Amino acid sequence: MPAQAQYAVAPEVFQAAPAAKRAVQLKSTQPFAQARGLANKTARVELAAPTTSELQQLSEQASDHKAYQVGISRTLTTVPAFKNWQWRSVAGGQVAHVEVSSPQAHRLRLQLKAANALAQGVELRFYVPSTQQVYGVFKAADFRELADKTWQLWSPSVPGETIGLEMFLPAGVAPETVTLQLPRVSHIAYDFDATGSALAGAQAKAPSCNVSIACAPQRWQETAKAVAQYLYIADNGASFMCTGTLLADQDTSSQIPYMLSAAHCLQDQAAADTAEFYWFYRPSTCQSQEATYQVTSGGADLLARQAAVDGAFFKLRSSPPNGVVLAGWDLSRLQPETPVTALHHVVSEPKYFSQGRVKQFVETIAPPVDGAYEVSPDPRGDFAQVVWNSGITQAGSSGSGLWIERDGVAYLKGTLMGGQSRCTTPNLPDDYARLERFYPALRPWLATQASQLHSVTQRDAQPLALLDGVVIARYMRGERGAALLQGIAETEAWDVFEVEQHLWEMQPFYDIDADGEVSSTRDGLLLIRYLLGLRGEALVKGLGLQGAERAEPADIATYLKTALSL
Repeated sequence: MPAQAQYAVAPEVFQAAPAAKRAVQLKSTQPFAQARGLANKTARVELAAPTTSELQQLSEQASDHKAYQVGISRTLTTVPAFKNWQWRSVAGGQVAHVEVSSPQAHRLRLQLKAANALAQGVELRFYVPSTQQVYGVFKAADFRELADKTWQLWSPSVPGETIGLEMFLPAGVAPETVTLQLPRVSHIAYDFDATGSALAGAQAKAPSCNVSIACAPQRWQETAKAVAQYLYIADNGASFMCTGTLLADQDTSSQIPYMLSAAHCLQDQAAADTAEFYWFYRPSTCQSQEATYQVTSGGADLLARQAAVDGAFFKLRSSPPNGVVLAGWDLSRLQPETPVTALHHVVSEPKYFSQGRVKQFVETIAPPVDGAYEVSPDPRGDFAQVVWNSGITQAGSSGSGLWIERDGVAYLKGTLMGGQSRCTTPNLPDDYARLERFYPALRPWLATQASQLHSVTQRDAQPLALLDGVVIARYMRGERGAALLQGIAETEAWDVFEVEQHLWEMQPFYDIDADGEVSSTRDGLLLIRYLLGLRGEALVKGLGLQGAERAEPADIATYLKTALSL
């Protein structure tokens, strides 16, 4: 098979299992219904309007990263203790309410923290006072334990300037035993319900150089159903927006909602716990100014995160809507001048569509500082630099996907770290993390086969002793570039950068004797001998494996059998 052999997974249309968990339940329940109309029995916390200095952090964002802050944290200092709430008896227990207002907010999220896990039977519901729309029920299992051993829950985002909380305590649970606190709200200044609405102090509408997904070819509109805008809350209580893409795995018999985005968006599990997803957010037609969307909440489990390649990979805890797409993906190496497409959100608009080409590969030369970073050209770099001929990316596009098209099928190739494209400077590049560089961390969830060592040109083929084995041993010795293939027959047509990608992926499995070091004269020879069929004493003779964790021939053979299984 040639060096450009594809390792690709086709897209799928998602259909949730009948019992799949849904995130935001919009229905009232008996305790809440019985307590309605008790306005004089509701505790109220009314904040002053945000000051100019509070909102300044939204209007003065400057970053090469394209994550974007859309909300500010506001501290609550006057919430009465739970025992002082106006409790009323209802069937099975008692119930009380509190409402928190933050003027000028388009949405609010309320933080709940507890010193201990909630008692069984305690129920929480959030609601919109003006419409009586209810979000819940939330119970002890919906709280997440933090590093400081406290328990936390952020509410779903509730539209408007006021969020209500109902707390139901079952019989036998007294209010004074509840350790719950309401430390703050996240005041979100982004109105999803009015396309182009003003984000406090920021531009009201995305620049005209953007191209709406509704104006894209139909095949890209379908692919874009894999793309969601998501909001999350940082540890300081501020809300941010990024873009993520659902990924298919190799197992076509199941559909698991895995999502790929950027590490600079989701810093940790606590942020992933707060993720809220906006699906199908787009205008109905190319000329329309009105957009619709569907929301799911419930957070996500952060499965893999690597800052070096700016990758974050997580599984949604709640099922996305039926009809979204699980994106296909491809691990072959991008080539300069390859046509590429971006599908992404921006901070004050729905989904957009950009097209351009790969310019070159780059590597970061310094860690990001306040969102700024530097790159330099490197043909082996972890990032692909892209220039656009139609559209750009913008604030809120961080984590969005880069795609190629082959035989009419779209395949994901990378995720947006950041860049300099602007309507005024559309020819300046954007930087995309290469999916194949993050893939080794994703393999436990996306791959069906257990192979860890494979051919240097094909991920689904066994290595050959005097071909792949020799190249792997040379890589262990530190050789790179043309020196890896020099003098080896059958390698003339191989792409050395593609070979290096495969070799890089396999590095975690090179320490075959488990002595803590990778050596071409021990680990490399062990691999070659095993591939030649040597077993027993012939496998280890003369290699000086004394002191290694895997020194016995049987142990080494067992390890390699597992590592080479396809």
